[in-house]
Parts: sequence; C-alpha cells; structure tokens
Amino acid sequence: MRTSFILNKPSIMFNLFAKPVRLLTSVTALSLFIITPALAAVISFDNISDANAIVFGDFVGKYNDSQGSLIVGGNATLTGYTVGTLNQADKRALTVSGNLDLVGGDVNGLAYVGGTASVSNTNALRAAPEMGIASQAHFISLSESLSVANNANANAKWSQLTLQSAAFQDTLIAHISPSQFSDFTSVFTAPEQLGSRIVLNISGNDITMGAKDWLLKTTSWLQHDASNVLFNFYEATSLTINTSLYGSVLAPNADVFGTGGMINGQFIANSFTTGINGGTQLNYAPFNADDTPPLDIKQVSEPHAAALLLLGLGALLIGRFKRSNV
Repeated sequence: MRTSFILNKPSIMFNLFAKPVRLLTSVTALSLFIITPALAAVISFDNISDANAIVFGDFVGKYNDSQGSLIVGGNATLTGYTVGTLNQADKRALTVSGNLDLVGGDVNGLAYVGGTASVSNTNALRAAPEMGIASQAHFISLSESLSVANNANANAKWSQLTLQSAAFQDTLIAHISPSQFSDFTSVFTAPEQLGSRIVLNISGNDITMGAKDWLLKTTSWLQHDASNVLFNFYEATSLTINTSLYGSVLAPNADVFGTGGMINGQFIANSFTTGINGGTQLNYAPFNADDTPPLDIKQVSEPHAAALLLLGLGALLIGRFKRSNV
C-alpha cells in the first residue's frame, strides 16, 4: 500500500529553495577549494644559487678544491686549495669578508676580500666588487622550519632506511635520529617519489657522517638527483663529514670538519675546516631551491577571480531557478 503525504506551504517553500541552496553550497565549497593554497614546503636559499658553499665564520681549506664559488663571512685560510675549478674565469669565485691567506692553489675567477689579502706561490687575485654576505639568520630560520615539517616516516629494516609517506609529496621530509644511524647503510623512497625533493632532518648536537651509502634511491633502485636532496642538521653545533654526501648540507649553526669524502651539493655552515691531507671536496650541484617566498593568500589573484566567477554563476542559477518556479 502506497502512503500519501500532504505537503503544507512551508514544505513547498523548502522544496523551492532546496536545490538552489544545495547548488550555492556546492559552488561555495568549490570556490573555497580553489582559493585555498596547497601546503608545500618552501625552501629559499636566499638567492645564492651560484655559490658552492656559504660559511658564516672561518673557512680553512687544504690540498683540495671546490668546483663552484665560495662565500666566507670570516677569514679564509687556503693552502694548496683551488677555488672554482668549474667556474668561468670572468665570474666571481671567492668572497671573503675578513682576511685571506692564500698559499699555492688558485682562484679561478674574480675575488673580493674585505680585509687584508696575503697571496703567495700562485696567481695574483683579480678583484671583484664588494658583495653582501647571505644572512645566517635566514638559514637558521629555514633549518628550524624544515625540522618541524615532517610528512614522512623513516623506517629501518634489513640495513635499509625507507622514507614512507601516506601520499605523494612534492617535497618529502623525514626525521632521522642519531639512534637510527646504526640501523641502516642506505636510504630509499617509494618509486613514485623520484623527481621529488627529499629533506632529511637529522637531529643531534655532535654528529659524524661516516661510511654509509648517502646516494638516495627509490626501492626500484633508481637514483635521486643530488640537486633534489637536502641534509638538514638543524641542531648540530659540531659536524664531521668523512663520507660522500649526494645532496646539499644545511648546518647553519655547526662548525664542520671535512675529514674525507665529498659533498655533491651546496654547503651552508657556521665554519669549515678540511683535514690536514685534503679532507672533504666540495662539488657543485646546486639545490633545487624555490626562487621566491611563499605567496600570501591575499596575493593570489587568479584563483580569487575564479572564485568570484563561480559565486556569480551560483547567484545567476539561483535567480533563474526562482523565475522558472514563479
């Protein structure tokens, strides 16, 4: 038996407006979806894309080289050390705010020295105009902000550390504790993360990067490009590198001792001292940093305009629906 319902006037009015209200709700929700920015890690290197290394304090280099340019906020002592082996001869290779003591080696490019320059057993320096030093406070802030932006877990099993996230990440960020260092020899991600940026937040005040395979790969054994990898030592005040790192190093508070191996990326630290027989080589592989700061939602004009268009469309549809029911 079919049941009949008698619709009173308020019910009729509800039905008249139910569809347009639902439509307006859907349009509004879509508008909010469009104007809501995606949350993504913004990594600004303060426009130092052409620098192989930035050291805010002193730089001591012996019997080794950097492929790119060096920026030193304190004094630079270089013995048998060549700066900018891949640098163009007419480009800036060395900036030293303090004093420079250069014995042997070479500076392949232009140089600026804010203090006194002592040069022997090598070519004379060719002067470059003064250039400001990058802000240490900027990189400290960047390091700290990345340290709390983890969106993946680091799980050690069978000598492999696998970085796992519930969803694909344009910038995959994971934390590694000092206690995990003994649990793995190599680092992997899911295959779909190939081409993404990878940030490893490594905690601890006094850290030694020893003999491990720091060339990150996917579980299908494809290699991550060093320009997409960043090692963030956000707590370190002392860092020893005696291995090869395929990625950039962000250690803005650390005094770094490069006793061996190489860094295939950019290098940012409080100070740097190589080993007595050469130590760590600096190879130029600039990190894939963002060129601009994050946009404020008020500055995003195109999505805002699209939202207004959708809201206007919703109002027109409601008006048309009302007219059709008169």
